[in-house]
Amino acid sequence: MYRLIDVELTQDDWYLSLDPIDKCIYLNMIISNMTNPLGVIKNGLRLLSFTVGG
Repeated sequence: MYRLIDVELTQDDWYLSLDPIDKCIYLNMIISNMTNPLGVIKNGLRLLSFTVGG
């Protein structure tokens, strides 16, 4: 599956206001195969937490 990512995301005020761990989680949800095309986590929050070191 391919996803399009807006390269100007890192300049968005909403994104810049996030904490570093929140930025990591958000990016992980976009590029990871743990989520489906709607952004729903298939493998649960425990795996996501482990992946981002939380």
